[in-house]
Amino acid sequence: MGRDQENGVSLFELLIAIIIVPVSVMSMSVFFPKVYHSIIASNYRQHAKSIAATAMQEVKEKPYQYLIPNLYTDFPVGTNPAAGGKGCDCNSWDMLSLPAVSTVVNGITYQQRQCINLVNRATSGPDAGTWIAYCPDTPLTPGDPNTGTGGTDFGLKNIRILVTWTLGSSTQSLELESVVNRQ
Repeated sequence: MGRDQENGVSLFELLIAIIIVPVSVMSMSVFFPKVYHSIIASNYRQHAKSIAATAMQEVKEKPYQYLIPNLYTDFPVGTNPAAGGKGCDCNSWDMLSLPAVSTVVNGITYQQRQCINLVNRATSGPDAGTWIAYCPDTPLTPGDPNTGTGGTDFGLKNIRILVTWTLGSSTQSLELESVVNRQ
């Protein structure tokens, strides 16, 4: 009739299994911690996004006149435009020098900082169409220079929110930015 079939595994099949199983286990042991770390980092970033979005919403819900811009004295030396500086632009300096509000979520401390500056859209020249930041105490026209209202306020304010947290030995950050207008 036919050949007798033996039960069991051949030596070749056993050698293949001995090679495949450890290689599979090693690749999983390398892959899974990376995936786990990625999921945890994504979770921390999601918490930071939530903190930043909440802070931005709280700021935007305030009446326009209560959104007090940072003064040129809040910015680094050399910012005062009256002395030839760059102006009060929240995007041009390190916000880590501002005071922070701390929030702890699942044992991670998130530091949230905000900066508000006056902006206007340039209508001519090389900067036409871009946002120009300026200090509320720059004497553009008569007004209340310390509150950003009156003559120095063209009706637009830039809001920048920075959230930082530490993951392992590295500091992570997330920023949100928006422009609000006087209505």
